[in-house]
Amino acid sequence: MTDAVKAKTALVVQFGGRRQYAVPHAIANRYRLAQFYTDICAGAGAGRMAPAVAMLTGKRLHMDLTNRRPPENVRCKTTTFASWMIEMRAALRVGDPLARLRKVRAAHDAAARRMCRLGFHGATHLLSQFGEAIPLQCAARDAGLLVATDINIAPSTEEIVRREQASFPDWEPPTLYYGQILAEGPDWQRPMTRMEAASDLFFCPSVFVQQDLIQNFGIAAARTRLVPYAVNPKWFAVENRPEPGRVLFAGGVGLRKGIHVLAEAARILRDRKTLCEIVVAGGVDDHLRNRPECGALTFLGKLAGPQMMAEFARADVFTLPSLAEGSAGVTYEAMGCGIPVITTVESGSVVRDGIDGCIVPARNAEALAEAIERIIRDRDLRDRMAYAARLAAMDFIWSRYQDRLHGALFGAGAQVVG
Repeated sequence: MTDAVKAKTALVVQFGGRRQYAVPHAIANRYRLAQFYTDICAGAGAGRMAPAVAMLTGKRLHMDLTNRRPPENVRCKTTTFASWMIEMRAALRVGDPLARLRKVRAAHDAAARRMCRLGFHGATHLLSQFGEAIPLQCAARDAGLLVATDINIAPSTEEIVRREQASFPDWEPPTLYYGQILAEGPDWQRPMTRMEAASDLFFCPSVFVQQDLIQNFGIAAARTRLVPYAVNPKWFAVENRPEPGRVLFAGGVGLRKGIHVLAEAARILRDRKTLCEIVVAGGVDDHLRNRPECGALTFLGKLAGPQMMAEFARADVFTLPSLAEGSAGVTYEAMGCGIPVITTVESGSVVRDGIDGCIVPARNAEALAEAIERIIRDRDLRDRMAYAARLAAMDFIWSRYQDRLHGALFGAGAQVVG
């Protein structure tokens, strides 16, 4: 390895503990992490003092840092911006959706400007998440750094969901995710307009995201890199003992995840007298839970980690009929547990149709019901798919993710932009 290659390092920026700090951890494991900028986490900055403050005051802090514990090789290079968290929390309390969206952007941009004052710590590369730290990205490009953005959700998601909400107006209120559907003007630039100008490379966790960028936003294919996510090793330890006919859905319960499609598929299966139970693990609004259309679903509510693992251990089939994702982590988890997965192209999964499970068209409840029925009835098929799913998940273990991310960011092709 040449000295020039050895000198390449990355400044990583991320709000929250997304995917257990997988991105900075992967880079730190290759000794390429120049510094990690985040809001608040256990063991660094204000988060380091949190346990002592709680002990001295005898009061429970209004912040759970359980899932905000960076690995040691990340924590030792972490700079926290507590004001980022404070401003984001205030923004998310704003009632009006448009005003809330503007406050969220302002919080991200203000944090990025503070980061600019601390500089780049000698990094040659900057990697940040979708919509975060854009002023820092602009400064980094001006300083000659290669700038990459992890596109963790398809940019068309907002438009897709808005169309679905218009078709099912009484299921959930219209939402704004990040303002991609808003008209551009003197006081508003769409996120993709800003990121296209600020970023050299776009890391895509799935072909769905990659194609969305290329086909709908005019991003040159040469500026995209396909970097699927990793399976957390804990899921390989789950011993799946399937209860025949137990179909598991896990995730946020709403139209984006296709809950209305799943509800209709469950009704179809009930009317056919198919012996199955479709269980839904995830936080759910009472208005949605009590809809008559959802009568064939069993809602478990939001489950803690051990409870979720227990559900994966019981599941015969896993399904996620999502309309838009980046690359849904629950599909990786199900595959790691050795469970056949029925999902959509839009979920951004690594499932292979007919091998690890089934890929069905989005919004097609009949196709979803048929796929569920086929797998739970054909036990040999189910077992073959289960075996293939766990085997395929091995290609997405932690070390493989590190290889892919490292190659995308620092490899020879990383410099090829259009």
